[in-house]
Amino acid sequence: VDGHADRGIIVGGSGSGEQIACNKIRGVRAGLCHDVFTAEIARAHNDTNVLVMGAKVISPELAEQITSLWLATPFKGGRHQRRLDMIAALERGDPLS
Repeated sequence: VDGHADRGIIVGGSGSGEQIACNKIRGVRAGLCHDVFTAEIARAHNDTNVLVMGAKVISPELAEQITSLWLATPFKGGRHQRRLDMIAALERGDPLS
């Protein structure tokens, strides 16, 4: 969030608590990914900037696949940008229109 890195990766037990905690930080869009599909959608549609994975849920090999795909997937923008604008409004405390 302070500009030292563009993205972050968090590994926890299930990843659930870590995702909740990360998403309490303004400007963080953390996605909990347990497969390559959710990793691709997290980046392409939601522009996640923090990848969260559960070490008790996925294998190290799958974690590597998820990480590689997540890092390589660009945000699609377009119709998905509206969602990010709504999330930013919620963070600022603005009413959604």
